[in-house]
Amino acid sequence: MMKLISFLFCVALLDVCSSHTLSFGDYSYKVSGSPAGFQVWTTAPSHKITVDHALPSGEKGSLFLSAARHEFEPLQVIIQGTTAGSCAVELEMGTVEKVGMHKGGFVDGLLDTLTPLAGMTTTGTTTTATLAVDGGSKQTVLWLTVYVPYTATVSGMQTGLGKLRLTPPGSSTPFEIPIDMYVYNFQLSAELNYVNHMTLGLTGTVHSDEDVAKQILFDHRMTPKGGATWPSGFNYQVAWETNSNPDKCSKFYDEPNESPPYSLHHLAPKYVKGEGWNCAGFPIHMAVQFVNNNTPRPTSFCGESVGSDPKGTPAYNAAWGKYIGELGKYVKDNGYGDKVFYYTMNEPQDAADDDTAVALCELSRSVAPDLMICVSEEPKPEIAERCAYDIWASALREYNQTYAWKRQEQGIPGERVWLYSLPQDPDPYPNPSQTDRQGMHSRIWGFLSWSLRTQGYWYYDAGTWFNNKNPTVRLELFREAWEDYEYLWLANGKKQPKPCTMTAADVPAFSVAKGLTDWTTNDDALMSLRHQLGLYLEGSIASPPSLVVPPSPPPAPVYINFQGSSPSADPLVVGGNTYVKMGWDAYDPGTGIGWEGQNIGTSIVKDGYQDTGSKDELWYSYLFDDYGRDNVFKYPLNPGTYEITVAVGRPGKTYNDKYNVVVNGVKVIDNYHSKGTGVDQTQASIVMEISSGLSVVWGGKDDGGSYAYTFIAWMTAVPSSAPAGPDNMVELECPKLNIPVVDERMKEPSCRPCFTESFCGTKAPETPLPPGQTYVPPTPAPDTAIPATPLPPGQSFSPSTVSPGTPSTQAPNIVADDGNSVSIPVWVPVLIIIIVML
Repeated sequence: MMKLISFLFCVALLDVCSSHTLSFGDYSYKVSGSPAGFQVWTTAPSHKITVDHALPSGEKGSLFLSAARHEFEPLQVIIQGTTAGSCAVELEMGTVEKVGMHKGGFVDGLLDTLTPLAGMTTTGTTTTATLAVDGGSKQTVLWLTVYVPYTATVSGMQTGLGKLRLTPPGSSTPFEIPIDMYVYNFQLSAELNYVNHMTLGLTGTVHSDEDVAKQILFDHRMTPKGGATWPSGFNYQVAWETNSNPDKCSKFYDEPNESPPYSLHHLAPKYVKGEGWNCAGFPIHMAVQFVNNNTPRPTSFCGESVGSDPKGTPAYNAAWGKYIGELGKYVKDNGYGDKVFYYTMNEPQDAADDDTAVALCELSRSVAPDLMICVSEEPKPEIAERCAYDIWASALREYNQTYAWKRQEQGIPGERVWLYSLPQDPDPYPNPSQTDRQGMHSRIWGFLSWSLRTQGYWYYDAGTWFNNKNPTVRLELFREAWEDYEYLWLANGKKQPKPCTMTAADVPAFSVAKGLTDWTTNDDALMSLRHQLGLYLEGSIASPPSLVVPPSPPPAPVYINFQGSSPSADPLVVGGNTYVKMGWDAYDPGTGIGWEGQNIGTSIVKDGYQDTGSKDELWYSYLFDDYGRDNVFKYPLNPGTYEITVAVGRPGKTYNDKYNVVVNGVKVIDNYHSKGTGVDQTQASIVMEISSGLSVVWGGKDDGGSYAYTFIAWMTAVPSSAPAGPDNMVELECPKLNIPVVDERMKEPSCRPCFTESFCGTKAPETPLPPGQTYVPPTPAPDTAIPATPLPPGQSFSPSTVSPGTPSTQAPNIVADDGNSVSIPVWVPVLIIIIVML
């Protein structure tokens, strides 16, 4: 009888323990017990639903989210209500600070806008508001955001930490939903370790109050381009060539006698260094930028004309050099050297522009050798081999990773690459600015940037992430991306990645994003991985986690012929294999098959057929983009190891154009020159592990930087037992550079977990907190730290998981959801044995 009681006791514990190991489906489910005609459900925040989105099949009794200290975390709560009307909302979140409650709106058919709920008020730990439910079986989105303070005194699983009460329209009875939260026993850095540099207006776009606008941007891990010191600045209009300057065109002027809200002398220490603000400041600040693409500097400066050549006359350059020299000295003397930069030029178009970029670089280096300089261009030898820039801002589709990594591995001091996207970037390139793209286009950037070894993101019109001075879902997900990057930075021992060194942080990063066109779109899988990464960082599990996709059918061969109307044989059988005929069919999300590219659906993409009588039918048909643009073909292969073969070339004709094909981020055909070889067509194969389908980029720019034809013939994907080649960019790129790969992926990071960093004088816990123990931080300095929030009476840690700091002996495993996935803490079997012995 006692054995039966102990068994039932153990079974009862399983549900409590199950939230420690998350599985697929754990983020997309209906909330059980929802009132009739008022179905509440949830899904991952990066899953931008449609207004008539289908309900998930699974059910759970509570909502769940997880976060570290000093981290924001969104929760998407969705209501399918048959009756329209006002819904009373009450959110109680215990020791976790509440930040926002918004109603989601739809743009281009997908969730995008966020509008603060009406009548929102907060009393103690409870916030109330009113949500307008749309009714008619439409989905109404309630978007919640919480912030875990740096000084939070809880860690581990907090079962029932929060409660969400929703009163349906026409009802007086609230529906109460528990909110479980796992608080990781570490904190994100007070500083931003990734640069998210945005061009936008502060008061016109973000908030009418400049200081509030800056705080909103910092909280979203965004830096306003030149706006940190707005309405003052380091630029020559304010600090040099101005009548307010008593030493005009002679000495740097920081407005020392102006009122603090308008003075560089007061604004720079606060918002660049963080003094008297947040102890960190914005991570970067643009001091001065080019005038326009044709004239990088003003036509007249301090009485001197630039002349007909943008490189400037000697007299002009002397005047300009005086300003840049004094700017550099001021920046260095005041300790801003690692943050402030001069943006010299935008997108050099030709050799003459390259010469100008070099001349501006050389002038700056001669007068201000320590001042950082930036050019909007991908790293390229035409400029870099003549004068080294500190910051290269590259369009993501122009990014030359091999050369950029070569520069970084050569140890060019401080040299870094920022990427920027453009509205016209097609799938599967990540495009976070567009409302018609799924949320992973925003969320993926943290993992992707780590894999690419790029250190920043820049966008020319960041107002697109705001709507009526409210952040959009895209902006909220962008913040999630940069918080992901912070997790990886911590996993790397609080260090930025190096191109040819692999560390523990690369295990999750490469499993999520292998390249610009090869990254996961599985929202739930990413959320599960992120939770495991948090557990790894706090020390609850021993090994860095990898993304694992749901089980699928076994690998199966695929044969594809790219063609127009010919060959006409149906079915098309060659060599005993039946080939799928594929023209320029646009990508279909329903089948996962088709093309993406800027010219898809236009007459610019063409096909051809020529029977030369020398080969089989597969070689006679072809597709091509008449503008030579890169186009991506996607196909949903079952996961497994495959030998992928791609074939290119036009039958009977050779070209000076160089053909390129990239399969899942790996270049398989590299600038094949049919004219040079005298062979019209070629094929190449690679054995690789496929986890989430095929993504094949055909064509685009050649090694000379020009768009070139690539004639697309056929491809096959055949299951293989041969060992797969490298599946990460380090092992692919570094051998090309003759740089040895340093593999430290299983090496314990130098700092895991780390609890010693202070936040404005308030120090977080030094050691992991066991269940039931609280941490009381020292009294924060006035007006500089977030106040500590003690545990309310009667609340303690839940002993439902492995204590943070007690490593598991098993590597993390994110498994497919069978509805019964559980994780049993080590103390459960010990307790069972004790009970059985009784």
